Amino acid sequence: MEQLRERTQEMEQQRELMREQLQICKSDYQDAKGDFLRIRDRIRTEQFGDPERETTRLYLNASVCYMIAQLENVQYNLNNSNGSGKDARISGIENRIIQLKAEQENIENAEEIEDFAIVSKSVNGTWNNARKDAAFGAGQAVSERLDKSLDKSEALSDRLDDRVQQLNENGVDTTELEDKLILYNELTGYAREKHTEANVIYQNEKATGEDLENANDLLRDSLDNVNEANQVLKDIFNELKQYGIGDQDQVKQQDQDQIQGRTR
Repeated sequence: MEQLRERTQEMEQQRELMREQLQICKSDYQDAKGDFLRIRDRIRTEQFGDPERETTRLYLNASVCYMIAQLENVQYNLNNSNGSGKDARISGIENRIIQLKAEQENIENAEEIEDFAIVSKSVNGTWNNARKDAAFGAGQAVSERLDKSLDKSEALSDRLDDRVQQLNENGVDTTELEDKLILYNELTGYAREKHTEANVIYQNEKATGEDLENANDLLRDSLDNVNEANQVLKDIFNELKQYGIGDQDQVKQQDQDQIQGRTR
């Protein structure tokens, strides 16, 4: 148990480090892009001296670093998931990362505007191919965390039903609680249906970009249902606390909220 807890903490720390690195790369990219946009008109009029050359170089390098950081983040999540076909997708993303790192050397060696144009086209081609792998990976990782959240929601519903039945047997009018529990179950049921539809798409290796966008929409809808269900859950807990039986379940609610936060 202690080893599992330490492993979980280690994974969370690693995820946080990767998120921080991703934000640093994103900020560097945005700054470099802003600098490049300010000199773009000069480049269009064939003014391409040292300042324009180095600004372009920094922009392309920052773009590639940001791309690599995004792919490494997806790769890490896939490594820690149980999705089908993950090994092939991890390998595919690794190949894209290798290709992008090779482009960094080409960026460093570029001198003329034509050199940068060739590198830019190559980088964009690699990134466009990588985005589908990344979409698969990111979608599967979120889908897996959501699946665990829904499993806990369904188990929690059974325990709540027992609590409500106990109150009812003790003569408490539980009509309102029962209505809220029905609503909670409906919302988690809707979330499960949409999650299942999305998962079918993520497991299809021949899924198109349009299919993936549809899967992402389904996951967002599922997460919205989970958020709504958790709001209903808070109301149920607050009412149960009036009867002195909500303390243990409050811990379960906090666990639900933490899982929900990780799936955002």
